[in-house]
Amino acid sequence: MGKSGSKPKTIDRFVGCMLGLACGDALGAPVEEWSADAIRTSLGFVRDFQTTILGRGIVTDDTQMAILLAQSIIQNEHFDPGHFAYMIGDWMRRIDEGEESGRGVGQSVSLAARRLYKGTYWKRSGEFSAGNSSASRVPPLALFHCKCPEETLLRDAADSSIPTHIDPLAIAATQVFAAAIQRLVVADHENFDPIEFVTGLADVARPLNQRVAHVIEDLAQRLEGRRIEDISFLVPPGPREITHFDRGVFLEEDVRELVAMGTGRFILQTLPAALFAFLVHPHDFESSVLSTVNAVGDADTITCMTGALSGTFNGAQSIPIRWLNELEMKDHCINLANMLYDLATEGHTKKYFESWRIAE
Repeated sequence: MGKSGSKPKTIDRFVGCMLGLACGDALGAPVEEWSADAIRTSLGFVRDFQTTILGRGIVTDDTQMAILLAQSIIQNEHFDPGHFAYMIGDWMRRIDEGEESGRGVGQSVSLAARRLYKGTYWKRSGEFSAGNSSASRVPPLALFHCKCPEETLLRDAADSSIPTHIDPLAIAATQVFAAAIQRLVVADHENFDPIEFVTGLADVARPLNQRVAHVIEDLAQRLEGRRIEDISFLVPPGPREITHFDRGVFLEEDVRELVAMGTGRFILQTLPAALFAFLVHPHDFESSVLSTVNAVGDADTITCMTGALSGTFNGAQSIPIRWLNELEMKDHCINLANMLYDLATEGHTKKYFESWRIAE
């Protein structure tokens, strides 16, 4: 596992998307908001799950909400934004009542979700926030729509954002990220062109929002001239004496620049950082996600989105076994991916669906 070899099957890409999303989330969560200097001083270089009070390989609200979206689609056998909004609200109710653990839920989601479980209509519950939560949870919708026209996906992706995020930037970025996942499900693995891919996403973004289009267009310029996957890099030495990492190009400074010295929670920071980390290592899941984990900012969400991109393109076989062995809810993510695949390709699910929640 690690660098991807042969072209993955579509089902492997579905599973890779869900597992990659969760792996990235769990890798980034323990160092969320840490500075690069703090990571180097305390950990040297993060290349595995860190032990926290909850254990190792523990996911956060990013994975929780993506699972809610997958469950809603599977239960209805189509996307119903009203039902998805109900799922978000009921999830927050369970958190508030101590029935379930909410992990890192941001203010915008918390406020909107509480409105939902108190009866506010889903089109009126959202916060005017350009945060990244609605984008990070959208991959299951893109998987479900893998054979649908892109305009159908863009419409539903917008509706999936509205219950919590109504800022035009958040909505457009969610649409663009969903389009990226949909395109990677069918992308040519051997002849993949990162610049052509990001240029296509810029074309998607322009009619939606010019500011989102601008940050995507900037990525194409940043990628020009890169020797993709062909340079080893040095990791600054730390207390663990890690001095060399030999899988691809470590571009921490590029990621930090894209985050623009902020937290990375702003979607115009998160989206380009995740896309960039994937596109400089398109065939190497491990290098992609580690380049964001070891950067700075909202590490769990940025790496969650990076993992979803790379997992979709490279399939589940590209994710290191040492991470999958410790990943919370691994089997449930696999099951959801299989049911989404059945629904997307055959119009129904073959497997028994069980409701799921993270216990307190």
